[in-house]
Amino acid sequence: MDKNTIIGLILITLVLIGFSWYNTSQMPEAPVVPAEQAAVVDTVKDAAALQKEVARKMAADSSDIFFAQTQGSNREIVLQNNKVQVKVATQGAAVSEVLLKEYKSYADFKDGKDSSLLLYTRKDASFNLTFDTKEGTFSLADYYFTPVSQTDSTLTLRLTAADGGTLDVEYSLLPDNYLLNFTVKANGLAKHIPAATKSMQLNWEDRVAQHEKGFYFENMYSTLTYKVHGDDTEKLSEAETEQESVTGQVDWVAFKNQYFSAVLMAADPLAQVDLQSEQLDENSGYLKHYTARMLSTPRGRTPRGCSSTSAPTTTACSSRWTTTKSPPTTTTFRNSSTSAGPSCGGLTAISPFTCSTSSPAWDSPWASCCYSSPCCSASSSMRRRARAT
Repeated sequence: MDKNTIIGLILITLVLIGFSWYNTSQMPEAPVVPAEQAAVVDTVKDAAALQKEVARKMAADSSDIFFAQTQGSNREIVLQNNKVQVKVATQGAAVSEVLLKEYKSYADFKDGKDSSLLLYTRKDASFNLTFDTKEGTFSLADYYFTPVSQTDSTLTLRLTAADGGTLDVEYSLLPDNYLLNFTVKANGLAKHIPAATKSMQLNWEDRVAQHEKGFYFENMYSTLTYKVHGDDTEKLSEAETEQESVTGQVDWVAFKNQYFSAVLMAADPLAQVDLQSEQLDENSGYLKHYTARMLSTPRGRTPRGCSSTSAPTTTACSSRWTTTKSPPTTTTFRNSSTSAGPSCGGLTAISPFTCSTSSPAWDSPWASCCYSSPCCSASSSMRRRARAT
């Protein structure tokens, strides 16, 4: 390669480099967005995304008959007697705190504090009730209840549906006692509950705090205990994590530490009970984490429907019912509709007619009733099974 060729290649290379630099210098620079402006843009985007999410949730919840009470602020209402103080939260209508007035923890005793023993607190525990409706799964924890009645030892919290139906949660603290009665009452909600819904799911858990000086002994005597219906009391392991699905029904479940227990005692036996006791670390300030999930069958006093067991028709199934006073051992219902009573042997009874059953039988979720009417003799009385709501 001679000298002239080399010089030519160098010149061509310089021309290409210069041309590339010239084109680059002529391109407009990308605009620089100030940090403040970028933050505003991000905020607007976030607001738009939030607005879309709110719109989506409102559309999804438009069928919720209690939608108006999904928004609110939580309050804690105090019930107490000479032995115990109980706080109930309006969010979820659940117990949020329990203080035992006559006892104190070792830590408070050591520090000279005159404080009641904190047995149960919302920070570590929760209780929720759910059941299926035609609109979806209903959960007490999703709503803010309104107090409609209150004394020092009683409380009624209410949800009011868009169509006027109500769901009441009632608490009653017995005098000179540690027992707290808990009742859920529905009124005017039958059309929202599928016929297949025959039970409610109870979800209860508690992370049990250490109250005594020594972790080992308190932990050794702390266990999840339960009573099998018609059988003995059983318990999970005190020393290690254990879970169990109980075969059969259960009368009560207790979250127990060495000296104190929180016990759920059902009016009717619980079913499909799943339990777990998780062992926690020694220096955590806690002993165990208890969990109980179970089904409870509602009990009531107002028949919603019936199915024939020996009678030819079920005319009375759609009748409306009202409770009338009767002797303590008998619950009497009277047909208050203007429609004819049940048919019997080809004849139609004249309304109204009555249905009576002894209290022990009616306390079960499904009770057998005998409908009395002018056309039904004692030997041929029609028997129905009335579903309680």
